[in-house]
Amino acid sequence: MRWAEAFQSYSPTQLFDLPAAVRANGEVAMEMTAGWGDALAGRQRGTGRARIVREGFLPVGEYTSNGHTDRVCVVCPHLGGVLRWNDVEDSWDCPLHGSRFTAAGTLLEGPATSDLRRL
Repeated sequence: MRWAEAFQSYSPTQLFDLPAAVRANGEVAMEMTAGWGDALAGRQRGTGRARIVREGFLPVGEYTSNGHTDRVCVVCPHLGGVLRWNDVEDSWDCPLHGSRFTAAGTLLEGPATSDLRRL
């Protein structure tokens, strides 16, 4: 089995970068905690035409342009992080792994594989 080594799922040599992996995942966990903390505390986030408000336990993104308001659930379908509004790109962006969505919730970039829920 010439290719068996290439398909092994674990190798002890992978442990050399364990501290970096723990640090990166710790940062993701801290960002997720901060996002949900703000959402559950009801702290509105956002500037200009977009903001995040709380409806029950649900963080809701509201974007208003030309008198029309789009409302979406701003929980990323990839891992459940709370999205942030990006004024430069006019998009909802996930601080955890970089998924991006239009103001109306349509997926622009993954790793998420589905649109946001429209409200």
